[in-house]
Amino acid sequence: MKKTLCLIAVLLIGAIFLSGCAEGKNGIGFDVGFADATVFGYTENGNGITFYGGGAVIYGAEELKEFCAKRNNGAFDTESADYSLTMSVKLREYDDEYFETKALIVYSLTDVNWEMDPKIERISVKDTDLIIKISLKRGVFSDKAEIGTFLIEVNKEDVKNISDVVVEEAER
Repeated sequence: MKKTLCLIAVLLIGAIFLSGCAEGKNGIGFDVGFADATVFGYTENGNGITFYGGGAVIYGAEELKEFCAKRNNGAFDTESADYSLTMSVKLREYDDEYFETKALIVYSLTDVNWEMDPKIERISVKDTDLIIKISLKRGVFSDKAEIGTFLIEVNKEDVKNISDVVVEEAER
C-alpha cells in the first residue's frame, strides 16, 4: 500500500511538472522555411524615406504576390535581377496548394547582426497579435546591423484574425 501511494505521488508530481513545461494553449507550431541575412524588400513613405523590415501574415498565393510587389521584391517578376535568388525561388514554392491549409509569416529584421545567430524560439497568439520570440546568441559582436528575413510556415487556422506582428527578443 505504501509503495502504491508513493508511486501515485511521484506520478502526480511528474504530471504537474510536465504540464508546467507545456507550450500553453496560445503557442503554435511552426517551421522556418527560410532564414538568412537577405533583404526581403522595401517601401518608401511620402517623404522619400526607405523602410525595410517588418512582419506580415500571408494567407494566399495571390496575396503573397501582391505583398512582394508592394515591397519591391522581385520574386515573381521574371525581369527582376532578384528573380533567381534563393529566397525568390523559395517564395515561388508557396502556391495555392500550400495556402489551402497553411499561412506564411514574412518577417524582416533590420537591426540584428547575423553573427548573433537569430532563431525563432516561439510563436504565439494573444488576442489579434502574433508574437514572435527571437533569441540572439550572447557574446561580443561588432556593431553592424544587417537586414535579414525569416519565412515562417504555420497552420492557417492558428493565425486567423491577426492584425499585428509583435517581436520579442531575448538572449541565449
